[in-house]
Amino acid sequence: MANMLGVVLFCLLGAEQADTPKVTTMTTVVEERNSVVGKEDSPRVYDRLHASFRIEGAKNVRSYGNLNVTEAKTDTGADLILRPKERRAVFALTNVPGFLAMSDSEAKAGKVDVQIELFTTPRAAKTFKLKGTIEVLVGGETTDIDIPNIVARADKEVLRHEAFTAAGLKIILDQSSFAKNEKRVAYTIEGNNSIVKEITLVDASGKRIPVSHSSAGSRTSGQTHFVTSSQKLPPDTKLRVTVYKDAKISKLPFEFDNIELP
Repeated sequence: MANMLGVVLFCLLGAEQADTPKVTTMTTVVEERNSVVGKEDSPRVYDRLHASFRIEGAKNVRSYGNLNVTEAKTDTGADLILRPKERRAVFALTNVPGFLAMSDSEAKAGKVDVQIELFTTPRAAKTFKLKGTIEVLVGGETTDIDIPNIVARADKEVLRHEAFTAAGLKIILDQSSFAKNEKRVAYTIEGNNSIVKEITLVDASGKRIPVSHSSAGSRTSGQTHFVTSSQKLPPDTKLRVTVYKDAKISKLPFEFDNIELP
């Protein structure tokens, strides 16, 4: 009987650990170098070291982000972090603010790979080390927030809801000449977007309107997001923002030494 109880407790502990998110291993390291033809000095802005690590135990993780790499150095002492305003950090940064929602397939698998952009390494380097934190939103239940009369709202209007305010989230309409279109709604996001699962369109009765999603810009320089229908949107279209309520943010540390370079 005691042995059976021990087995049950061990299984329960294993299940609990399996549902606890943690960084486990590096998954990919790829270095991208581009040759320059001619004598012009080039900042080599497209050269990158692409690395990724895995978060496991992620079945209850809703989103992940606010990557903060505090150390990324080679065995030769070269600093690999792409920082704002550095000459080679035009199209990418190492530490990107904001969150990415977990896809259904990632949640089902209980794991997700987090990608990191770094400087390319000196030719003499053989290994590098990586240290930092990543935040995850865990738990909570989804709820739909419908914003009425979305088509008629003004450019740069901040959409109001107590859930947005509590989270520190701003969703701002973009009705500028660049973004305005009778078949779509455009918006930007500022602040804490960890609670956002999905943003889509519904009609007056709450039925989903078939749409596609796209964006312009980048996570580092700012993005405009587009929700587009194949037909002109009716005037009573609502913007549906699906968010997680009562979820909590946890910070996961990671540290890897002697990562072999390709």
